[in-house]
Amino acid sequence: MRRIIFIDVDDVLANFTRAFLARVNATNGTSFTYKDHQNWDFSCVLPPGQTWRQHISDEEFWATLPLHPWADELMQAIWETGWEYAYLSAIPLGTAFMGRKKWLDEHFQDGTNVAPHKRLIIAERKDFVVGGADILIEDSPQHIEACRLTGASVLAISHPWNQGIDGLLTPQQVIDEIRAL
Repeated sequence: MRRIIFIDVDDVLANFTRAFLARVNATNGTSFTYKDHQNWDFSCVLPPGQTWRQHISDEEFWATLPLHPWADELMQAIWETGWEYAYLSAIPLGTAFMGRKKWLDEHFQDGTNVAPHKRLIIAERKDFVVGGADILIEDSPQHIEACRLTGASVLAISHPWNQGIDGLLTPQQVIDEIRAL
């Protein structure tokens, strides 16, 4: 039987929030930190009239995101399961997509002939896609809740912006869950 794991990229593998806040702070002369980001839409760190997409429109931003400290260990655990896997992301198309392809290819070579970016699925509505997977690893409150409604098994990584969600796990707990498969 074929088993599939979908992995969100931003703030599961890539430290999107810290990179985004660094851009916002440099642009606006602010000093927001990771813990200041309490809601999913970034409105708590943006001045009126600015949108989060204004700060992330170039390919370089997406291609140079830092890894979370647990990212390599999580991917190694996924590879060791022997299950199929794909990166499931809701990034904007265009320059973000091109940067994401470069980022994946730089960080997650799994020893197969498949380039990591060939495993990238872009979907604004992850709940439309996740039914084909056994597990989704995610951090977005909207995607966690929507995908759980489909009956999917969601391993939800805890961050300041998703504290109202039930069943949040630390990155190490997610890694342990994957290793237990």
